Amino acid sequence: MLKTALAATGIALTFGLNANTLAYDFEIRQQLKYKDYPSEWRTKYKKSGAIKEHDWREKQELQSKTQLFISKQIAAQHFRYQLRLGYKFEEQNDQHIEYKPNGDFKNSKTRHEYQRNSYIGLGFQQRWFQLLGADLISLSGYYDHYYQIGYAAKPKGNKSKDYYGDGRAREVELILSGEYSTPAPQLYLIPKLEYRYRKFGGWQDELNDDHQAAAKENRRRASLWLNWVTPLPGLELYTGPTWRHEREAEQKDSNWLWQRGNSRQWDLKLEYEAASSGWEMEFKYSRYYDGLDKHQNRYKFELSYEF
Repeated sequence: MLKTALAATGIALTFGLNANTLAYDFEIRQQLKYKDYPSEWRTKYKKSGAIKEHDWREKQELQSKTQLFISKQIAAQHFRYQLRLGYKFEEQNDQHIEYKPNGDFKNSKTRHEYQRNSYIGLGFQQRWFQLLGADLISLSGYYDHYYQIGYAAKPKGNKSKDYYGDGRAREVELILSGEYSTPAPQLYLIPKLEYRYRKFGGWQDELNDDHQAAAKENRRRASLWLNWVTPLPGLELYTGPTWRHEREAEQKDSNWLWQRGNSRQWDLKLEYEAASSGWEMEFKYSRYYDGLDKHQNRYKFELSYEF
């Protein structure tokens, strides 16, 4: 079991195109992400206490997201609203191998899983300057309706099963952040509160004639970052702790069965943004100290170009 191994390596490439027509901004964004989760070794026991089997699990995930944003800025009120259209494709290689108590191979349940998501939504951002002692306070959020989610899996192991079906989902996110000056002119405090809610409707597995239960999750995060505006034009550094509380549930009959987890992490983010249209870059490293993701490291790299 790789307790201190790389938990999720994310590589994101984002390309954007902006235009201004009839006072509306249009942006097309293409994003690619790759995540590599650590391997995990578990031992299952019988009621007698004897070993039943050993399980080995490992996952890799590739995600492609194409988004169209149509937004309008109301300058007098520092308010922006946005129409969101998107398509997201996810491919996951779920490796699951079972071994006998003596370590010999028993079964393989490894399979490729796919999701094809189409959604439409609305977003907003409200900004206030020189409020509550802050240089800037921002409240942003969105609501996305996933009107079609295509679930599918292809077996690779001798005991793995395929599935196929369609479902729906919805997602809401709110972010409240502030920017406070410090005695050092290049340093700012960035407190941030985040809330995200997702609900996935139940769906019918058409290949196996089996109903899959509805699920939902919510996440609350609180961060306190220190922002350093470096002497290099457009280059900024962010670092600080984040506290996270997550809840996940699956519906059984008319009841929801909940799982909860708390975690603490330390984030380090390097960001570059050109003064005008041009390249933008973000690199982020997160270290998880406890909770469900204890001892895990996550990396994210994002590159974009604005015309």
